Amino acid sequence: MRAVTSSEPGRTSKPARGASLNRAARREATQQKLVTPLCLSVEESAAAIGIGRTRMWDLVRSGRIPAVRINHRVLIRMDDLERFIDSLAPIEPKVP
Repeated sequence: MRAVTSSEPGRTSKPARGASLNRAARREATQQKLVTPLCLSVEESAAAIGIGRTRMWDLVRSGRIPAVRINHRVLIRMDDLERFIDSLAPIEPKVP
């Protein structure tokens, strides 16, 4: 987060009240393994399993992947995401 420089030299103002890490900063922290996430956003979950955001939202809305809401964020537990992947049927090889 970038502090805004005030008119006085050598002095900076504080970030806005209630300011928190933005999505890009959270994603960067996760990618750098500074924290081990327990949950991922819908967008991050979609990227983790290689599907689109719209398809992931469809899975959440249908209840196939459980999600939780914390304030305004919808999050998917890593365990639930892994459980969903494990529940999928494997592709049968084609026999010539």
